[in-house]
Amino acid sequence: MAILLFDEFNRTYLGPGRRSETWFSFLNRSARIEVERVRRLLEEWFEIFPESGDELNKKDLAKRFRNEKDDRSVLAAFFEMYCHALLFHQGFRCAVREHTRTPNYEFLVSPEGGQEFCLECTTVSGMSDKEYKARKVIDLIYDDLDEKLESPDYFLFVKVEKEGKEAPSISRMIPTLNSWLSELDYDEATYQHDQDERWFISPPSKFVKDMKDSKGWHLDFIVIPKGDARGKSGVRPVGIEFTGATWVKFGVALRNRLEEKASKYGELSVPYVIAVDGLDLLADDYDVQQVLTGTEGIHEYGPSGNIELTEVRLNNFFFGPTGPRNRRVSAILSVVYLTPNQVASKVPVLWINTWADYQIDPSLWSVPKMVLSPTNEKKEPMHIEAVVGKQPWETLGLEKTWPFSVQKL
Repeated sequence: MAILLFDEFNRTYLGPGRRSETWFSFLNRSARIEVERVRRLLEEWFEIFPESGDELNKKDLAKRFRNEKDDRSVLAAFFEMYCHALLFHQGFRCAVREHTRTPNYEFLVSPEGGQEFCLECTTVSGMSDKEYKARKVIDLIYDDLDEKLESPDYFLFVKVEKEGKEAPSISRMIPTLNSWLSELDYDEATYQHDQDERWFISPPSKFVKDMKDSKGWHLDFIVIPKGDARGKSGVRPVGIEFTGATWVKFGVALRNRLEEKASKYGELSVPYVIAVDGLDLLADDYDVQQVLTGTEGIHEYGPSGNIELTEVRLNNFFFGPTGPRNRRVSAILSVVYLTPNQVASKVPVLWINTWADYQIDPSLWSVPKMVLSPTNEKKEPMHIEAVVGKQPWETLGLEKTWPFSVQKL
């Protein structure tokens, strides 16, 4: 019996996804036409996904993808399907790992008429398990507000001033919030909002509701007049979310993960590619570039005993103070926060390491590439050449506007 990723039933839900649900949960219940296109594509990718000799690979993949509690599991399984689809549509054929206790990479890839290479898939987040669980509680708060609050006139800017140890009871807050919103003068709120540039920083006190509960939560609610959206059905009341300032730790997490993967399989006799998807919303391609090629900085060196200050690329994943490093890694395939609805638009980049013990042939890849090569200069030891490639929708055989129709866009 064939394994399916999604359940087969009549879907009727046309609204947006809940913040607290996983990608699988939303895709599995939505009746929107673009979501149906995503489901069909993922079922196609799952069907062509290679099976292991023990016939456990696809069963394991489906189980991880169908997680309804942890989106990290869903996106990790999805990323494996994406990587295989990317390889498949470039003419590569893949054999997959057996399910043994011995660590093994995801794919042994065979290009037609070319050299084999192995590819490892991984996802990275700078968010700890504790931080992730705390974020899920806050997402539940926003979902509860969206579903239970009556606010035809206002969006709400919700500020989490303090987090409690347990989830708050939003149901107990709703009557107080509804009463407060109903007593506000909409015209006055609109006028003052339009005149006050500091509305979100220090709005008039009557338009702010400060609420605390017995579980330690402290939430501020600031009204934002809905304007043209006033009175319209299906418009969620939570307009802006704020959980305070936080350090973006994605770069450190990415560097650590790549260092871990670089030596995971010991000495290999074929090129080794690590495919990585960054799961932090605040991360971007520049964060990846900083890890792989370094940042500009001031460096002291003296070829003749003198000290000079000059801009150089500092220590990075491929090149350190003593020269090339991580030479087992032939290339990094990177993308940042890839989700199932963005496979046609998110551009993966192949970072090719020309110092690697086993080189990978750049001509085999249709995706955009960054070729890193030596310059034999201390102040700038690395040359970075950008090579234009096909857009992801072209490589994957999709329409440019997928999953939307041209008319909708």
